[in-house]
Amino acid sequence: MGPLSFSALSFRWRKTRTGGRTVSRRTSRKKLRASLANFTAWIRRERHRRMRTLLATLNAKYRGYWNYYGVIGNFASLRTFFNQSMRLLLQVAETGAASAGATVGRASLPCSGTSR
Repeated sequence: MGPLSFSALSFRWRKTRTGGRTVSRRTSRKKLRASLANFTAWIRRERHRRMRTLLATLNAKYRGYWNYYGVIGNFASLRTFFNQSMRLLLQVAETGAASAGATVGRASLPCSGTSR
């Protein structure tokens, strides 16, 4: 058996608020791209479902992602995943609404980043 590797998080040196140096962890780019690709495949496979069902499943997916990758110093990667996945979900919602003759705004999706 070869050496043990752990590629889910990458380690980087950062300055602390007091000027010291510490190791911070971030989601590796490879894992982030793979997670977004898996999310894209899932949303395309499930886009025919009702929005309520999609959002319930999405909530569970986010909880699992946050539980696995949610470590101190990894907020930027978590935010990137959230923003990209919400963009994909909005595209699916707009596509479905356009075929039904309706319009979907950003305010109709939960946590879409707008304050109205």
